[in-house]
Amino acid sequence: MKAPVAKKVVRSTNRARTVSINAVLNNDPEEKKEVKTTINTQSQELTEPFTFDDLLEQWKKLEKMFSNQPLYLTMVAQEPQLKENFKVILPIENSIQEQLLWEIKPKIVGHLHRSLRNTKIEVEGVIMEIERKRTILTDQEKLQKMIEENPALALFKQKFQLDIGE
Repeated sequence: MKAPVAKKVVRSTNRARTVSINAVLNNDPEEKKEVKTTINTQSQELTEPFTFDDLLEQWKKLEKMFSNQPLYLTMVAQEPQLKENFKVILPIENSIQEQLLWEIKPKIVGHLHRSLRNTKIEVEGVIMEIERKRTILTDQEKLQKMIEENPALALFKQKFQLDIGE
């Protein structure tokens, strides 16, 4: 039987270095310096200006991201409004939509912060009365709508004595 051969393991020195908790606790100045640098870069405030068109472009991307979420129809149905101090208002219809917005708001805000490079952006849902067009259901209602758009149709109906859904 052969004796096991010991192999020398060489570790790469050019791999990414992580922060050592022990070194920080033992007051290693190099580790503290590295930690402080990391914290400063993460909390950097971005305030790049952006236009309403830029916001709409990013909003369309958000709509695609949340296409399987219950709030999707609200995001598509209503355009956000851009107010002063980078405040984005989303018109919503009820408190249920407000709750749904509250649940995904961190993801929305995070995406807008990164994509528009502005950390001052705030998103808020405001319950507003949203006008909805009444859907025409009966033949008589359809005829009335067509007569409103083209009054000559009433003359046509009368001249040819047409009986439409009456």
